[in-house]
Amino acid sequence: MRFLELCETFERISKNRSRIYITNELAALYTRLNPEEARALSYLLIGEISPPFRAIELGVSSNLILQALSTVLARSKDSLEQSLKRWGDIGDFIHVHMRERKINPLMNNSELSILDVYNYLHKIARENTQRGKVDIIINLLLRMNELEGKYLGRMIVNKTRISVGVATVLDSIAQARGVDREIVRTIYYLVSDIGLTAERVFLGDLSYKIQIFNPISPALAERVGNSEQIIEKIGKGFAEYKYDGFRAQVHKRGREIRIFSRRLEDITGFLPEIVEDFQRISNDVIVEGEIVSIVDGKPVPFQELIKRKRKYDVLKYSNMIPVRMYAFDILYLDGVELYSEPFQNRREVLSEFLREKDLERIYLSEGMVVENKSQLDIFFNKALDAGMEGVIVKRLDSPYTPGQRNHNWIKLKRISDTIDGLVVGYFYGQGRLRDYPGSLLVCVYDEELDEYQTVAKVSSGLSEEEFMKLKDRFVEISSPYINLNTRIQPDVWIEPNTVVELNYDNITLSPTHTCASSEFGGRGLALRFPRIVQIREDKSMREVTTVSEMISLYRSQGENQSTGTEGME
Repeated sequence: MRFLELCETFERISKNRSRIYITNELAALYTRLNPEEARALSYLLIGEISPPFRAIELGVSSNLILQALSTVLARSKDSLEQSLKRWGDIGDFIHVHMRERKINPLMNNSELSILDVYNYLHKIARENTQRGKVDIIINLLLRMNELEGKYLGRMIVNKTRISVGVATVLDSIAQARGVDREIVRTIYYLVSDIGLTAERVFLGDLSYKIQIFNPISPALAERVGNSEQIIEKIGKGFAEYKYDGFRAQVHKRGREIRIFSRRLEDITGFLPEIVEDFQRISNDVIVEGEIVSIVDGKPVPFQELIKRKRKYDVLKYSNMIPVRMYAFDILYLDGVELYSEPFQNRREVLSEFLREKDLERIYLSEGMVVENKSQLDIFFNKALDAGMEGVIVKRLDSPYTPGQRNHNWIKLKRISDTIDGLVVGYFYGQGRLRDYPGSLLVCVYDEELDEYQTVAKVSSGLSEEEFMKLKDRFVEISSPYINLNTRIQPDVWIEPNTVVELNYDNITLSPTHTCASSEFGGRGLALRFPRIVQIREDKSMREVTTVSEMISLYRSQGENQSTGTEGME
């Protein structure tokens, strides 16, 4: 398929926010592709050229794109740089300027295929010199019309600016091939590679098996407001400490060991002591757990622990912030897949597995079977006394459900509860903050609609200096390119790559916000008196609190529910 046809589809999709429309458009596109093209397209749709755990980066800045455009357009780089500042979006900038160029494309009728462009992007990633990268981009732009140039530029900077999430891409693949979407999602959640998933489905391989060294998308926990609700939903269950660390999944085969974060990134290099412990194990295994640092019997705050995730001075920081792993699940052992086994069986296997090993830094998570509210409350308070965030309660007969959030696992946090939200824009402040972020527009995620919905406008929790530093972190864009349902227009839209943890007094109904608005007659859920606790460096936009969680938290307030907008900002 020609790359131009893909760009024309992108243009249509970018003008329509309907998930049904977008799914149908993409499904129609997929029906015309072979397995190799389907693989390439699936990466490009979500702004990748490979899965995140492969860490293949193009290494191209806007500056390099401008160098290439300077040659293609026969204009000075300085004049283009000034023009880009006015446009903001690299794609729109290229589109307009290539339409005005004096040099025609070297190839008529835009003969570049999807695979041609995808392979060129990999060639850019492999190229070690900036000059070499620029030459490849020049070669591509000289063979493209302005529409193709628009989307090539966006792909290079990983911003296609179309409202497509992973769930929509998977549903499009399923629709195109006439396959149950749950099968396609299961394959993806087990291998965490959207290109590989598409290729397998197009080849007719609908088996779903663990692929060691491909991280399994982590199972997620639902949330309720109190212990009584947990017992009502689960009955007899297994309660574990909810550690305030970062989640890790360790894969070992032979002598090779890889460790993956909850964001599916390879973090092996950050954790040499965990690698060293697993090197003492002879088995092939996949173990999941929480990485924490314990000092004087208490966990080190997450803000300190996250400093371990660094490229440089790893040994220095491993001495400053020593870590251990509390293992809470085992998904694979010596060729046997365990994720579909009941939790109670997996816990027994994990306990026996760790008991047999001479490990210094790998511990079994603290937990116990609870049968009633009283037992759960006692264990919950014990967790809080130990400095934990709260507890996770797991259904004894439940399988591990990769990538899914359901009531097999339910989390209960301390009374001062928090949510994780995606920052999509900001409003200017006053006084010293008149040119800086003064309040942030924050969203949660609707899994069914594959869209983000606003839940808070937050202006407290950070000092003026910390708000000023956010401006350097945020990347301004002209409009949101995620599927965003909002009634609020901030002063500045930003790249959706910052997740913040917020606490609040309670959850209220608001005519301003859109979270779960279809559930409550057009009024949305909103946080009352939201405050920023911290920036969650370990979480991606796909891991923010869900709308279903917000509904559960709101309803758990019972008679204390409030209505109105007072104190939401």
